[in-house]
Amino acid sequence: MNLSVREAVLDAGRALAVPDPVTEAFIRLLRPCIYLCPYDELPQELKKDARPAARALGFPHLPEDVEVPSYRSHVVTIDCAALPADVLDIDFPADGHLVILAEIADDHGRLPPVRQ
Repeated sequence: MNLSVREAVLDAGRALAVPDPVTEAFIRLLRPCIYLCPYDELPQELKKDARPAARALGFPHLPEDVEVPSYRSHVVTIDCAALPADVLDIDFPADGHLVILAEIADDHGRLPPVRQ
């Protein structure tokens, strides 16, 4: 964990009168993350070097021999090569795509129609 992040969390805990051991326990639960956002929401100084890292919704780009049940909706496809290296604390492939599909139902268990 970045030392400045750790110190910022400790300072916030102290400002809220949270005992240091409790804040330390919280810090041990923190995980690094990558925030994906639409290109238009990027600060201007980051747009120059930005590259698409994900595509949400629509139809997933899968090999022809991969069959996806019609009730599975495409949530997002992540371009692993576009993610910064050594940021996450999980092993992520250096290239390829991670496709996330989901079965999405309403509160009554009904599946929405799949758009073709």
